[in-house]
Amino acid sequence: MSIPCNIEAEREVLGALLYDYQEVSVKFSKLVADDFYDETHRKIFNVMVEMLKQRLPVTPITVYEKDNSLDMLMLLDLSGAIATTGMVDHYIKILKENTSKRKLIRACKKMMNDIENGSVEDLRDYAYRFTGFVEQSVTQTRSSLVPLQDVINQNIAEVNAIARGQGKKDIRTGYLNIDLKTHGIDESALVIIGARPSVGKTAFAMNLAMKASRQNNFDVAFFSLEMSGSQIAYRVMSNIGRISHEEIKNGNIVRKEPEQLSKIAELSQQYKIWIDDGTTTKVADIKEKCMNMKRTKNLGLIVIDYLQLMKPSRNNMSRYEATSEISRDLKLMAAELKVPIIALSQLNRAVEGKENKEPKMSDLRDSGSIEQDADIIMLMHRDDYQKEDTGSASLTKVNLVKVRNGKTGTAEFYFYKDHTLFKEVDYTQKDIRHENK
Repeated sequence: MSIPCNIEAEREVLGALLYDYQEVSVKFSKLVADDFYDETHRKIFNVMVEMLKQRLPVTPITVYEKDNSLDMLMLLDLSGAIATTGMVDHYIKILKENTSKRKLIRACKKMMNDIENGSVEDLRDYAYRFTGFVEQSVTQTRSSLVPLQDVINQNIAEVNAIARGQGKKDIRTGYLNIDLKTHGIDESALVIIGARPSVGKTAFAMNLAMKASRQNNFDVAFFSLEMSGSQIAYRVMSNIGRISHEEIKNGNIVRKEPEQLSKIAELSQQYKIWIDDGTTTKVADIKEKCMNMKRTKNLGLIVIDYLQLMKPSRNNMSRYEATSEISRDLKLMAAELKVPIIALSQLNRAVEGKENKEPKMSDLRDSGSIEQDADIIMLMHRDDYQKEDTGSASLTKVNLVKVRNGKTGTAEFYFYKDHTLFKEVDYTQKDIRHENK
């Protein structure tokens, strides 16, 4: 297989700079040494770049004076062959495209070698990163600079479409006080929900998933790395039927109200939630499953419980490095799939030693780059989470400490632990918002 290159295009680009460096130097900044396949051309390019940095004139004679190991006749030939610089943009595009092709070929060769020598688990990680590399290589050849006015016009068109009930709509959680602050969750957002154990972050995430699925009429992928699918389902049954979790699990509900189970089964059909409680602990595995699901279902939300149980691509990473890699990969995954991800996170034990136990962003465990990668961060707190469950509602604060496209603030809920149910506090009546989920 021939190597993608165009030696004549390389000559044209170098010759254009030697012919009129003052006009071409700005366009020259798009290039890097690897864009030149010919070794001599690469060497000439590096000399020219260094001269431009020093604001020296770039001509065949000055380039030769800078590095007299170069061929003077070749430099004169490059310069003399150019009649106009009008085609230089076209030639630069050719060089960039060939560079991307060469990178992809090298990556493919490496992947073939990994297939022969690596384990299946290693291959999944590599395939995930290879997919990202392909996307990056392709998009690098396109211009990412667009006029501000064009972007503003796109936003105006989008706002008008939304006002007419068309176009892109951010996802509503179904909880009024969260939606008012976030203006809905963007389709490529990474949302972090943090809390200490037993505060109710899994229950809250499931309540969000149920409400969002029903309100937006889409499917939700729920990856449970801690609890089994059966445990999650029992909690959902308790939520739907407003029946104690224990009453269901010990069979008392069958003896007392046998028809309730049929009602729960019927009502559960309105929630299109898919649970994965397998060994899916790497971003690459989760992405693969979500991509497959998106092809056949209307996937609108991904929930991961929880972030610290996920594994990085390499085993020798520190916990800080691992969490940073995982949060970055989740953010990229949300953007690529155009599906928001809600990832649950533990908080540091140091929160317990504080006088004010309401958590802050800095309390996110092994936070790494979570604070930077996340679009929305919600931190949960309730004063009585370490006390014995009395069966009554427990006031829970959900502090929105980061909202990239909205405003921070607090939403308050009553948490019925026995029913795995969260209901908003009605701020106007200081009471529970009595509404069907």
